[in-house]
Amino acid sequence: MRTAVRRNRGIQGAPAAPDAIAKFERTIEIAARLEAGPLLGAPKGTLAHLLADSGKKIEAQEELVQAIALFARSKMTIQLERAKAALSKSSDL
Repeated sequence: MRTAVRRNRGIQGAPAAPDAIAKFERTIEIAARLEAGPLLGAPKGTLAHLLADSGKKIEAQEELVQAIALFARSKMTIQLERAKAALSKSSDL
């Protein structure tokens, strides 16, 4: 998804990241309203990448921490390890 967002440009060459961020935030709102806990981790992880790419490091780390908690509760071990690695990597920046 990150690569697709980077390649996707809005009208007149403007980056599509703000639009993508808004759409992922909306997805997270809907999943939360539906109480679909296991489904929240993936969009939160992608949102974290989008935020990081937009220079919003603190917000990205907060989303990753939430994704990690959701993956841990849902026993989604592969996603959990990926999110932990991304958080570790972002902490090194």
